[in-house]
Amino acid sequence: MFTSKYGGWAEVYAAAFLELDMQKLPERIVIANKAIQERLRELEMSTDHHRERLDLANAIKKLRLLERNACREERSADSERHSSFGAD
Repeated sequence: MFTSKYGGWAEVYAAAFLELDMQKLPERIVIANKAIQERLRELEMSTDHHRERLDLANAIKKLRLLERNACREERSADSERHSSFGAD
């Protein structure tokens, strides 16, 4: 599996996608992004790890999508809360 292959960054990346609490999700995304950036810095001088570099790039893209979707969900929930106040 992805996490056992890459360890650290992959574990916090997976944790972000598995987070169900929308209040905790933004923090999980930040932690995952930091771990990915740190790993990319570790690999800067290395000519190996091509597959991992590709996986890191894909992980960054997917985290951005997750973040956008989470923001969209939050705005939708806020909109529903505001509209329900006027329903009484």
